[in-house]
Amino acid sequence: MDVSFVAAMNLPGAGRTDIPNRLKRHFCIFHMPAPSEASITGVFGRLVAGHFTPERCAAAVVAAAPRLVPATMHLWDAAQGKLLPTPAKLHYSFTLRDMSKVFQGIMLASMEGMHSGVQSKNLEEKGVSGEALLVSLWAHECRRVFSDKLIAPEEKQWVDIGIQEAANQYFGKKLAAAAASTAGAVFADFLRDAPVDEATGEPSGPRPSCYEAAPGGLVQIRSRVESLVAIARETARPGEAPPNLVLFDDALSHVLRISRVLSMDRGSALLVGVGGSGKQSLTRLAAYLSGATCFKITVTKTYGVPNLLEDLKSLYKTAAFKPNPVAFLITEADIKDESFLEYINQVLSTGEVAGLFPREELDAVLNDIRPLMRATEPGVPDTWDNLYSFFINRVRDRLHLVLSVSPVGPSFARWAQQFPGLINGCTVDWFFALATRSLAVW
Repeated sequence: MDVSFVAAMNLPGAGRTDIPNRLKRHFCIFHMPAPSEASITGVFGRLVAGHFTPERCAAAVVAAAPRLVPATMHLWDAAQGKLLPTPAKLHYSFTLRDMSKVFQGIMLASMEGMHSGVQSKNLEEKGVSGEALLVSLWAHECRRVFSDKLIAPEEKQWVDIGIQEAANQYFGKKLAAAAASTAGAVFADFLRDAPVDEATGEPSGPRPSCYEAAPGGLVQIRSRVESLVAIARETARPGEAPPNLVLFDDALSHVLRISRVLSMDRGSALLVGVGGSGKQSLTRLAAYLSGATCFKITVTKTYGVPNLLEDLKSLYKTAAFKPNPVAFLITEADIKDESFLEYINQVLSTGEVAGLFPREELDAVLNDIRPLMRATEPGVPDTWDNLYSFFINRVRDRLHLVLSVSPVGPSFARWAQQFPGLINGCTVDWFFALATRSLAVW
């Protein structure tokens, strides 16, 4: 049989070993350098220009928006040079995916506060201008992408200093200071109530997902979460109510981070912390707040790869056809066999799991999704290839994986090396050991 091999690898270093020269000699080697600064600026600059237009934003916001790209690149370059990966920090990877996550978060946010020179109802009492809100949003997203994965407080402090320096350099000291004054404001997508039917007084639909600023900070978020949980525990069926937790500051911060990931298309999270730090409970709470269905496999003595594939098939169908997105919670204890991670890696990397659906079953699924594709993408021919692409893309957008692992022991480091999708395809949230001040509720 005439077979050609195509291989790919990362550059050696940071715990990644090189391959033998005797193996290299069989390949024609091509080195793919990182894109140039001009290429990156061109790509993200066009995205920003198309999003912040004069029809949607005030003139001052439109003028400030192009500076988001060089400011982010400045911080990204600094992180690549300072926060280097080591065997103990294998997840310290700052690639173009991180740049894209920053702008994905910026474009997810509501444009309501940027229509005019003064922020509308959410922040109007503080007199925050639209461009100051934009810079505050940019700083918030940079912290979520660059800072949340770090394992040392001094490194997080370095990122905060870098954000402030970039804001001063690219937006000016006045605008940077105005944005810094709103640094306590956090962003969430569960602040709005569901529409109410005037005739019955009952909710007429789900709560709208609107990623916007909460000027009251964690105090406002705590009040909102407690209110939603109380309502849910009164109305939900047994076993479906969100967990009733003591919401201290660190717990609320992690709920906001997980909720942010679940509100994004193709958002997945890797939660790293010692056992008992609340990763599972906070994920279930964040899934409820984001309107997602939380699913966790039930591991038994006989649970194996065939069972995992059956669960994945069910999740793919749920994500494709049901109205709510799906949060697939996977804990370290659920991974009975490391071969499980090969399939999880495929879901995170491409969304296509080899051999997941038999051809007859896949044909039936694509036939069922044809009306949805015609309604969503009118004018696109409903060929088999187009239907399959629509199905996979819809699943990738709506199936969110949340992996909960512990940094203790060799498993996390080994999995990060063997399955790069766990790092590259997820937003990492590192859970610190709880300090006394972290347990303060007010």
